[in-house]
Amino acid sequence: MKTLIYVVGGIVIITAGVLLVKFFLVGSEPVLEAQPEPVVVTDTSLVGTVTEVNFEQVAADGPSLISFTVSGGSETRVVAVPSMGLPQCVAAATIADPFQLAPGDFIEVRGLVDEQNYIVPCASTEHYLRAQRTEEKTDVGLAFTYKKGPQGYVLEENTLTANDEVLEVLYSAVFTNTAEYAAFVSASEDRDGPQNFQVRVYENESNLRPAQWVDAYPLESNIELALTEPSEAVIAGTNAVQYSGDGLYPTLTFVTAHGDFMYLLSAMYDPASTQIGEDFMTFVSNIKFISPGAGVLPAAQ
Repeated sequence: MKTLIYVVGGIVIITAGVLLVKFFLVGSEPVLEAQPEPVVVTDTSLVGTVTEVNFEQVAADGPSLISFTVSGGSETRVVAVPSMGLPQCVAAATIADPFQLAPGDFIEVRGLVDEQNYIVPCASTEHYLRAQRTEEKTDVGLAFTYKKGPQGYVLEENTLTANDEVLEVLYSAVFTNTAEYAAFVSASEDRDGPQNFQVRVYENESNLRPAQWVDAYPLESNIELALTEPSEAVIAGTNAVQYSGDGLYPTLTFVTAHGDFMYLLSAMYDPASTQIGEDFMTFVSNIKFISPGAGVLPAAQ
């Protein structure tokens, strides 16, 4: 059975539900209908600040969705990180753990743009999702930035006390590799603490220089365990001293003063674990001094 369908300027013949001819007649020359352009999948690279982390689809093996505002504008984009399929991603090692991210984190992402306009870092060794966070502690005049992933750090605040009874730790921060931290807290037996780096802030009532403070408070500075003589350094444009020491792990310590405060920055790690040493030095280089209500101050020239 044939069904004829007449249309203005053309004809379509359908036989048993199969389309045989589909074109318009213009004069004596057939003109085929325009076909849609093929979808071109491309990589994109963006940076911005996280506004939301959504795990609603993870229970059904869907992706973690990370919304962020693109730097330099108001556009909002979404990163889709595979959940169950993440280990199969070529870029798995360079993708930050979405469960470690939070609003306010700064991210850098490169990935394919899918049909939902999500950015998916997965299919190429050039793809990545990197995250870091900046904290401003105006009460102690300090701002710092630390890496959250990949191979990022867990931040624990105000868990340290002074070894010298005449001093008070006004603020402390301990940074531990995320994987090592998880292994430590889940250990069924007592074990040594994991490698980490730390910040301690004290009031500098006597307006001591860093070298003077190190000698005046040896229990706090651990200068008696030093393997090297203190040498000059610069942190955020201010004079500092640095020295190496020994303990549960080898240590590297910086001490600097700014305003009313003395700052001790130290790392203890196995020299074979080069990553934490590199991350600590990056952390030190990004330190900024701030004043209450004024935000980050420029480094001294």
